[in-house]
Amino acid sequence: MSDARDLFDETTAAGTVRRLVRVLEAVADDPAVVVAARIERLTDAYNLAIRAASVWRPAVLDSDMLYFTATRERRSDAAGHEGWVPVVRGQISTFDIDATHLAMTEPGAVAQIARILNLRLDG
Repeated sequence: MSDARDLFDETTAAGTVRRLVRVLEAVADDPAVVVAARIERLTDAYNLAIRAASVWRPAVLDSDMLYFTATRERRSDAAGHEGWVPVVRGQISTFDIDATHLAMTEPGAVAQIARILNLRLDG
């Protein structure tokens, strides 16, 4: 397992804190700002988020769904629309958007999505 993955592996909490300190010191403008209490809060918040995500179960959507896929720099292991199949009872229509995931709310991507929505709503 790589250091990046170990950093977020909650089963190695003690090692995670040590790695987190090294990462934060490497990227912080002022390493003195990185204090134990802050690292403990970050670790606690991460662990709470992992626990919350593991028990949350989404409601089932009894409707069709439009799914917009960011096609630039897409990870090979991305679940895409298939990740929604267990919770959508209707048809899932997929549309490729020429953008990265993080750029899906930028004007170019929003314009592409708006064109698709307009066609669907007018049709």
